[in-house]
Amino acid sequence: MTERAERESAYRQWANRLGRVQRSLPSVVTDNDRITFAITHAAQQAAVDIGASAILCCTRSGNTARAMARFRPEARLIGLSPNLGTVRSMTLSWGVEPLQVDVYRSIDDLVWFAVERSVGSGAVKHGELVVVLAGEPRRGTGGATDVLRVVRVT
Repeated sequence: MTERAERESAYRQWANRLGRVQRSLPSVVTDNDRITFAITHAAQQAAVDIGASAILCCTRSGNTARAMARFRPEARLIGLSPNLGTVRSMTLSWGVEPLQVDVYRSIDDLVWFAVERSVGSGAVKHGELVVVLAGEPRRGTGGATDVLRVVRVT
């Protein structure tokens, strides 16, 4: 039990340090980047607090998964994208398990399909809590990761 507490404390210290560094980045960083940094920091903290089994990063470009991987989460890190090139590139990011999904039209559809695809691949199981990150679709282009949901897999 002591070892686990020390490990979690080390992860929290790492995440808090990374959050401080990201907040101090120069103004050349875009607003979208700052939003993504804030949401991924919150997702890391939420995953630790609720004991999430996985963090699902829905992304067109792979930026969400890469931003989340910086925190080295203990939970499984699943990157989901409709773009085959992005799926392939996510294999190079620390701890990311990439899955291809269909194109989505709404955040609700995206979250549902991401969870279903993750269950189908064996990455998550029914009854587990997962954190889902996504960005509101903007005419087929990438943008800020601005959606964080906690979902119990049913």
